[in-house]
Amino acid sequence: MSEKQIYTLYIYDEFRCKIAAEYVQHELRKFFPSIRDSEIWRQLDPDMSKWFDQSPTLFPVRDFWNDIHGISMGFKLKNMVPLLTSLNISWKEQEVPLNKLWFGTFFHELKKNYNDISMNKVKQYFTSKENLKLVDGLGDHLERESSGAAYCDSYSILVMLKKGKVSYY
Repeated sequence: MSEKQIYTLYIYDEFRCKIAAEYVQHELRKFFPSIRDSEIWRQLDPDMSKWFDQSPTLFPVRDFWNDIHGISMGFKLKNMVPLLTSLNISWKEQEVPLNKLWFGTFFHELKKNYNDISMNKVKQYFTSKENLKLVDGLGDHLERESSGAAYCDSYSILVMLKKGKVSYY
Protein backbone atom coordinates (compact mmCIF):
# COMPACT_ATOMS: atom_id res chain seq x y z
CA MET A 1 0.00 0.00 0.00
CA SER A 2 1.44 3.37 -1.00
CA GLU A 3 1.50 6.43 1.24
CA LYS A 4 -1.42 7.83 -0.69
CA GLN A 5 -3.51 4.68 -0.19
CA ILE A 6 -4.58 4.68 3.45
CA TYR A 7 -7.64 2.45 2.97
CA THR A 8 -7.85 -1.15 1.82
CA LEU A 9 -7.07 -1.68 -1.85
CA TYR A 10 -10.56 -2.50 -3.12
CA ILE A 11 -11.74 1.00 -2.07
CA TYR A 12 -9.46 2.32 -4.84
CA ASP A 13 -10.71 -0.05 -7.55
CA GLU A 14 -11.29 2.17 -10.61
CA PHE A 15 -14.23 0.10 -11.85
CA ARG A 16 -16.05 0.35 -8.50
CA CYS A 17 -15.46 4.11 -8.48
CA LYS A 18 -16.75 4.37 -12.05
CA ILE A 19 -19.94 2.50 -11.11
CA ALA A 20 -20.45 4.76 -8.09
CA ALA A 21 -19.89 7.98 -10.07
CA GLU A 22 -22.23 6.87 -12.86
CA TYR A 23 -24.88 5.91 -10.32
CA VAL A 24 -24.74 9.44 -8.84
CA GLN A 25 -24.77 11.04 -12.30
CA HIS A 26 -27.89 9.06 -13.16
CA GLU A 27 -29.67 9.86 -9.88
CA LEU A 28 -28.88 13.58 -10.02
CA ARG A 29 -30.72 13.81 -13.32
CA LYS A 30 -33.80 12.64 -11.43
CA PHE A 31 -33.22 15.14 -8.62
CA PHE A 32 -32.84 18.06 -11.04
CA PRO A 33 -35.31 17.35 -13.86
CA SER A 34 -35.40 20.99 -14.95
CA ILE A 35 -31.75 20.79 -16.05
CA ARG A 36 -32.44 19.43 -19.50
CA ASP A 37 -29.51 20.99 -21.31
CA SER A 38 -27.09 18.16 -22.11
CA GLU A 39 -24.19 20.63 -22.20
CA ILE A 40 -24.71 21.39 -18.51
CA TRP A 41 -24.58 17.67 -17.71
CA ARG A 42 -21.41 17.32 -19.82
CA GLN A 43 -19.86 19.90 -17.49
CA LEU A 44 -21.21 18.41 -14.23
CA ASP A 45 -20.51 14.72 -14.90
CA PRO A 46 -16.70 15.06 -14.91
CA ASP A 47 -16.89 16.96 -11.63
CA MET A 48 -18.67 14.01 -10.01
CA SER A 49 -16.04 11.67 -11.37
CA LYS A 50 -13.36 13.86 -9.74
CA TRP A 51 -14.88 13.56 -6.26
CA PHE A 52 -12.62 10.56 -5.63
CA ASP A 53 -9.27 12.30 -5.61
CA GLN A 54 -9.18 15.39 -7.81
CA SER A 55 -11.58 17.81 -6.14
CA PRO A 56 -9.92 20.82 -4.50
CA THR A 57 -12.67 21.01 -1.87
CA LEU A 58 -13.18 17.35 -0.91
CA PHE A 59 -11.05 15.03 1.19
CA PRO A 60 -9.81 12.35 -1.26
CA VAL A 61 -11.39 8.89 -1.14
CA ARG A 62 -13.28 9.35 2.15
CA ASP A 63 -15.53 12.17 0.92
CA PHE A 64 -16.16 10.31 -2.35
CA TRP A 65 -17.58 7.25 -0.60
CA ASN A 66 -19.40 9.43 1.98
CA ASP A 67 -21.02 11.39 -0.85
CA ILE A 68 -22.05 8.21 -2.67
CA HIS A 69 -23.52 6.87 0.57
CA GLY A 70 -25.32 10.15 1.31
CA ILE A 71 -26.99 10.20 -2.08
CA SER A 72 -27.74 6.49 -2.38
CA MET A 73 -28.95 5.99 1.19
CA GLY A 74 -30.17 9.49 2.01
CA PHE A 75 -32.23 10.05 -1.11
CA LYS A 76 -32.94 6.61 -2.51
CA LEU A 77 -32.65 4.24 0.49
CA LYS A 78 -30.26 2.06 -1.53
CA ASN A 79 -27.33 0.88 0.53
CA MET A 80 -24.87 1.01 -2.37
CA VAL A 81 -21.55 1.60 -0.63
CA PRO A 82 -21.28 -1.81 1.07
CA LEU A 83 -22.13 -3.49 -2.24
CA LEU A 84 -19.62 -1.42 -4.17
CA THR A 85 -16.79 -1.67 -1.66
CA SER A 86 -17.17 -5.19 -0.31
CA LEU A 87 -14.17 -7.43 -0.87
CA ASN A 88 -16.35 -10.52 -1.34
CA ILE A 89 -18.47 -8.96 -4.12
CA SER A 90 -17.00 -8.86 -7.59
CA TRP A 91 -18.14 -6.48 -10.29
CA LYS A 92 -18.05 -6.79 -14.05
CA GLU A 93 -19.64 -5.06 -16.97
CA GLN A 94 -21.66 -7.25 -19.29
CA GLU A 95 -24.90 -7.35 -21.17
CA VAL A 96 -27.68 -9.27 -19.46
CA PRO A 97 -30.63 -10.47 -21.54
CA LEU A 98 -33.90 -9.01 -20.28
CA ASN A 99 -35.39 -12.47 -19.85
CA LYS A 100 -32.73 -13.17 -17.19
CA LEU A 101 -33.85 -10.27 -14.94
CA TRP A 102 -35.98 -10.60 -11.81
CA PHE A 103 -37.79 -7.77 -10.08
CA GLY A 104 -38.73 -7.17 -6.48
CA THR A 105 -40.55 -3.88 -6.64
CA PHE A 106 -43.84 -2.05 -6.63
CA PHE A 107 -44.93 -0.78 -10.03
CA HIS A 108 -46.71 2.45 -9.07
CA GLU A 109 -48.45 2.97 -12.40
CA LEU A 110 -49.87 -0.56 -12.25
CA LYS A 111 -50.64 -0.37 -8.53
CA LYS A 112 -49.21 -3.86 -8.30
CA ASN A 113 -46.49 -5.34 -6.12
CA TYR A 114 -44.17 -7.73 -7.86
CA ASN A 115 -42.03 -9.45 -5.29
CA ASP A 116 -39.40 -11.71 -6.78
CA ILE A 117 -40.96 -11.94 -10.23
CA SER A 118 -39.17 -12.76 -13.47
CA MET A 119 -39.00 -10.41 -16.43
CA ASN A 120 -40.83 -13.07 -18.43
CA LYS A 121 -43.84 -12.83 -16.06
CA VAL A 122 -43.80 -9.02 -16.26
CA LYS A 123 -43.70 -9.26 -20.06
CA GLN A 124 -46.62 -11.71 -20.04
CA TYR A 125 -48.61 -9.27 -17.90
CA PHE A 126 -47.93 -6.35 -20.23
CA THR A 127 -48.67 -8.28 -23.41
CA SER A 128 -51.85 -10.01 -22.25
CA LYS A 129 -55.02 -8.96 -24.11
CA GLU A 130 -56.77 -7.80 -20.95
CA ASN A 131 -53.95 -5.33 -20.17
CA LEU A 132 -53.39 -3.80 -23.62
CA LYS A 133 -55.46 -0.69 -22.83
CA LEU A 134 -53.56 -0.20 -19.58
CA VAL A 135 -50.22 -0.56 -21.39
CA ASP A 136 -51.21 2.03 -24.03
CA GLY A 137 -52.11 4.52 -21.30
CA LEU A 138 -48.94 3.75 -19.40
CA GLY A 139 -46.80 4.43 -22.46
CA ASP A 140 -48.45 7.85 -22.93
CA HIS A 141 -48.01 8.60 -19.23
CA LEU A 142 -44.31 7.68 -19.26
CA GLU A 143 -43.69 9.72 -22.41
CA ARG A 144 -45.32 12.80 -20.83
CA GLU A 145 -43.31 12.34 -17.64
CA SER A 146 -39.98 11.84 -19.39
CA SER A 147 -40.47 14.80 -21.74
CA GLY A 148 -40.06 17.15 -18.76
CA ALA A 149 -36.86 15.60 -17.42
CA ALA A 150 -33.20 15.23 -18.31
CA TYR A 151 -32.41 12.20 -20.45
CA CYS A 152 -30.99 9.47 -18.22
CA ASP A 153 -31.78 6.20 -19.99
CA SER A 154 -28.29 5.70 -21.41
CA TYR A 155 -26.81 4.58 -18.09
CA SER A 156 -26.21 0.95 -17.28
CA ILE A 157 -28.40 -0.70 -14.70
CA LEU A 158 -26.94 -2.44 -11.69
CA VAL A 159 -27.96 -6.04 -11.27
CA MET A 160 -27.03 -8.61 -8.69
CA LEU A 161 -26.56 -12.33 -9.26
CA LYS A 162 -27.80 -14.03 -6.13
CA LYS A 163 -28.85 -17.65 -5.81
CA GLY A 164 -28.93 -18.03 -9.58
CA LYS A 165 -31.23 -15.04 -10.17
CA VAL A 166 -30.18 -11.75 -11.75
CA SER A 167 -32.04 -9.05 -9.82
CA TYR A 168 -32.32 -5.38 -10.78
CA TYR A 169 -30.97 -3.11 -8.04
